[in-house]
Amino acid sequence: PTAIKSYVQALETAQKKDDNELKLTVYFDLAITHRKLGNYQKTKDYNLKALELAKDIKHRRGMEISYHGLGYLYETIGDYDKAIEMYFKSMEVAEGLGNMNGVITTMQNISTTYSKLNNQDMALETIEKAYLLALQHTDSLKTANVLLDYGNILANSGKYDEARDKLNSTLLIYKKGHDKSNIARTLVQLAEIYTEKGAYEHAQSLFLQSLTYGSYINSGDYANLYYKLGLLYLKKEQINQAEQAFKKSIKIAEEHNLKNLIQENNYSLYKIYVGQGLYKEALKNLMTSAETKDYLLNEDKTKRIAEMQFKFDSEKSEKEIQLLKLRQNRFLLFGISGFFAFMSLLLIYIIRIKGKNNDRLTNKNGEIQAQNIKLKESNEVLKQIANVAAHVLK
Repeated sequence: PTAIKSYVQALETAQKKDDNELKLTVYFDLAITHRKLGNYQKTKDYNLKALELAKDIKHRRGMEISYHGLGYLYETIGDYDKAIEMYFKSMEVAEGLGNMNGVITTMQNISTTYSKLNNQDMALETIEKAYLLALQHTDSLKTANVLLDYGNILANSGKYDEARDKLNSTLLIYKKGHDKSNIARTLVQLAEIYTEKGAYEHAQSLFLQSLTYGSYINSGDYANLYYKLGLLYLKKEQINQAEQAFKKSIKIAEEHNLKNLIQENNYSLYKIYVGQGLYKEALKNLMTSAETKDYLLNEDKTKRIAEMQFKFDSEKSEKEIQLLKLRQNRFLLFGISGFFAFMSLLLIYIIRIKGKNNDRLTNKNGEIQAQNIKLKESNEVLKQIANVAAHVLK
């Protein structure tokens, strides 16, 4: 892709200029781009390069972003435990920097990851901490973003009334800040809660309100909004309105090549037409749905293969690192053992030499004592001779 070529050129420029700040930025951009393309190994490689560089130049903010990028990568491929591990490392660095926005954002990621693990207790505990921190350290819009996640996690836990209250608080903040895209998102999420509670009229009102912000909603969310509205109309048995909503969703989805919504809307229309006895139209929509579903299955299969390959390569690398460490430990153990063996032999040798020297010294002392005795005896003899000689001279 063009973006990758541009980033590679920017990286070459950064390397020529030895501009570490630019290198870090390009590494992050390349990691994000490859993740979106499903090139997970390259995503990991660039995040690790960024992390290594950040550590070398003591760029702690770069370390925080690198760990966060690795966390998001592992979350994307469904390795949630590893994702949480990386997120905690990112949060630890952010805390050290006093970057409370970074801490809160990462806590949001951790809470949503716990939710994906179906550990709703930890998800709720973490998002509650993030919310309390947001009240203390950030502006109202950041607090609203945390509340939005809070509401979703509560809804996933089946706590619809609490979720509704959190989302209503979120909506008030977004309206006060005139954040129209997030107003639309919150209205949709509230509508889904009321749908779950069976309050269809209220849910419909909220869906229709969100449509008034259509120009502020991205194409995917806009097409999805009409699809969800169509499903609501089906629950209310308003078939004609449902048909029109599904068709509107298909039109937007086809304009933006949103395959998943094309498949789901066509299948919903197929069921409507079968119920109406319009078999020709039903067959047409069923064929489109089936063809799109095949495409999505192949795409999903390719994605899953890429994810499995990445996981396999990661596990293989970790095992190789562990094996290398084990070998190094063995070499170290052998080295220490060899050292102690050598020292033991040296000590035995020294003791033996010392023993021999002591024996020699003892023998030498014996010889000296014997010589002293002989000398003493000789002196006595000389003394006696001298006495005899003295008597003779007299």
